[in-house]
Amino acid sequence: MRSSAKYGAMPNDSNTLARINCREGKWPELDALLYQWYFAVYSLGHRRIPITTALVQEAAYMIAARRSIFGFTASNGYVRGVLKRYDLCNISLHGKAGATNLAAVTAAVEDIRRQLESYPCDRVSNVDETGLLYKCLPFRLNVPHRDGRLARGTKAMRSMNTITLVLLTNATGTQKLAVPMIGSADRPLCFRG
Repeated sequence: MRSSAKYGAMPNDSNTLARINCREGKWPELDALLYQWYFAVYSLGHRRIPITTALVQEAAYMIAARRSIFGFTASNGYVRGVLKRYDLCNISLHGKAGATNLAAVTAAVEDIRRQLESYPCDRVSNVDETGLLYKCLPFRLNVPHRDGRLARGTKAMRSMNTITLVLLTNATGTQKLAVPMIGSADRPLCFRG
């Protein structure tokens, strides 16, 4: 009963509508200084200085040495705990969108729209191509629960035989081309006598 009363007294998180259940760290003063360091570096711009787990660990060691804290190890678990206590997360970056100049892109898109205003919508077309893995089998499937441990994959799940499909339509959608297929030749031109 005590634990339920303690749980009921915890504040709600307004962002996720979940209760925050997080222990205080062993070195709360070090945690606060590390968060101040993190925020100072982050305010310089996370694109300029990526803050990795290793960088946070080195900063924790530096701060602990300056404060003469002995017996401290900045393990991965310690860093995860600090990040959780201060509601920070570790993400995986992908792509190159962070290097895009958004002002130049916006100006270019406006220029293209201005040029396209003079053309009728029936004459504005869009062409795209896509690859179809026609021999590839799906990785996920539904099976009866009793057969779940018996299901096995095959080499066909990794088959990379592709054909290219071309999709074309105009801006109004009144003219659509039947989907042409581009395959590979049995005897390519370069090998013909």
